[in-house]
Amino acid sequence: MVDVVIGTVTNYDYDKIEPWVVSLKRSGFDGKIALVVYNMKKDTVDRLVADGVALFGFQKDDEGNFTYPSDNNFSIMVERFAHIWYFLSKADEEIEHIISTDVKDVIFQKNPSDFFSAFDRKEIFVGCENFKYKDEPWGKNNLIQSFGPMLYEKLKDNPIYCAGVIAGKKQAILDLFLNVFLLCRGAPAHVPGGGGPDQAALNILLSLDSYKSITNFCSMEHDFVCHAGTTTHAIKSGKGVIGEEYLRDPSSLYRFNDVMLGKDPIYADDTVYNSYNTPYYIVHQYDRVSEWKDILDRKYRN
Repeated sequence: MVDVVIGTVTNYDYDKIEPWVVSLKRSGFDGKIALVVYNMKKDTVDRLVADGVALFGFQKDDEGNFTYPSDNNFSIMVERFAHIWYFLSKADEEIEHIISTDVKDVIFQKNPSDFFSAFDRKEIFVGCENFKYKDEPWGKNNLIQSFGPMLYEKLKDNPIYCAGVIAGKKQAILDLFLNVFLLCRGAPAHVPGGGGPDQAALNILLSLDSYKSITNFCSMEHDFVCHAGTTTHAIKSGKGVIGEEYLRDPSSLYRFNDVMLGKDPIYADDTVYNSYNTPYYIVHQYDRVSEWKDILDRKYRN
């Protein structure tokens, strides 16, 4: 039985992927590293293959470049869920856990396989963005634009769980991903205000009893994952809708701090810690924090 870390990329060169691969290898992870690849140049393909990364894709041209898709309406945010389900359902290896992450803004500080040992009874693991839907402007708009005001009313008092890092037991993850994809088929592929409907679909599904009973909902104070894009660090860097509001009116920070669900992460010695001074296994959206971005980006390169 092996664990698989998998991401999805299109139009990325090796420079954008390197910290994801290097940090994962340095963590001691000894499972399979895989990418679902859409458009990618052959030189990047060759470097990833040399790194031992398994590449799943649909078509190549005569020069060895991945060349799918050409449709301008293609949404990687949505299609990735179907294609991860498709490829890993057909995988020859016996897979125990799947760790699905974004790529260009994710690093691994500890071996993600080690995380699961204390949670044998749970099948799915997600991380909180540290706000409820009603208190986070981007998430609120994304849910309303994707699935309408009735579902927003149902979820407005729920914490937002990020679609950028999801992990768990193979079959539970594959079933969840297929359901996310199918639910998104009834929503716009590109949501006004940014992003796609995938995160809203994920949170709708996780609000159902059948998923709540098998999911570990990790707060920002847990060491599973730091979603940095909605932390005070990112807000002060002017990132996201909240960060833009902060730049216009710095006093708005107090209003958002009052409704945060947990304590901010701590940054020290080139490492991101939770409020208990425990390093996170995974750090997502580190590039949205000015004081972290360049240092962590340099740290995880060969």
